[in-house]
Amino acid sequence: EQGLVTLVREGAILNSGAASLYNLTLREKKEQTEKGRIGRYCADLIKEGNAVFIDCGSTAKAIAEAITTKKKIVVLTNSLPVMNILGNNKNSRLISVPGVYVEANQGFWGELASEFLRRFKLDIVFIGAWAIDVESGIMTPDVSAAQTESVLLKQGRKTVVVIDHTKLGTSALIQIGEFDDIDLIVTDRKADEKIIAEIRS
Repeated sequence: EQGLVTLVREGAILNSGAASLYNLTLREKKEQTEKGRIGRYCADLIKEGNAVFIDCGSTAKAIAEAITTKKKIVVLTNSLPVMNILGNNKNSRLISVPGVYVEANQGFWGELASEFLRRFKLDIVFIGAWAIDVESGIMTPDVSAAQTESVLLKQGRKTVVVIDHTKLGTSALIQIGEFDDIDLIVTDRKADEKIIAEIRS
């Protein structure tokens, strides 16, 4: 159910590779402290009156948890967990993005989501990338997510990729965008300094 293994006769095979997409519930349990810090840092980037997008994923969910006290902001999201966190929050206005629901990352994707998002110009777009590779840029194993996130790279005045250190220097099936498409990467202190230096250059 978590997407970690494929059952075979008399056992199981560990899923790995560019197209592996693990369940969000499992990802939420990894690097919780680091993701919380990333979420709080990103919350500090948001000012009163801002319109922001929060992507799907466990790190993006940490941003939603950190902004519940922010006032007079508009939040667009395709993430069901983010909608649940901010749905009753009187401090912000929530706009849900339509699309085809993908259970693995608990979000709405596809052409319907992409077309909807093209209507907006946002102050900050927070994208929770699956992988960052120095050669290939920002990547994901999910083709439908890649289409929607590629649109998002053009909709923000500032585009911020949120990613914990375990995903730096890794790759996935399809590219979302290149480093020129983003303004900031927010990660944690465990990030490999060599990879950070390569990304900066």
